[in-house]
Amino acid sequence: MFVVGTNTFAPKRSASATVVRTGVDYAVGTWTVTALVVIIPALIIGWFAARKRVLAIVEMRNGYTGEFPVVANIPIEGE
Repeated sequence: MFVVGTNTFAPKRSASATVVRTGVDYAVGTWTVTALVVIIPALIIGWFAARKRVLAIVEMRNGYTGEFPVVANIPIEGE
């Protein structure tokens, strides 16, 4: 909590305490925690399923920076 007139903040709570407090808040908090229980594992499983394809695409594009190069061209003398 921000105290007016100072730069003092309340001590930080742990992440688990925040999730528990959110879960106790009936209706909205309960649905939020339930959604997290479903979404977080789905994201992890999705990454492991797509990881090989992503790394294959990275290897194909290795060295290609697109239409606009990342490293600027060295200026030609006299310009």
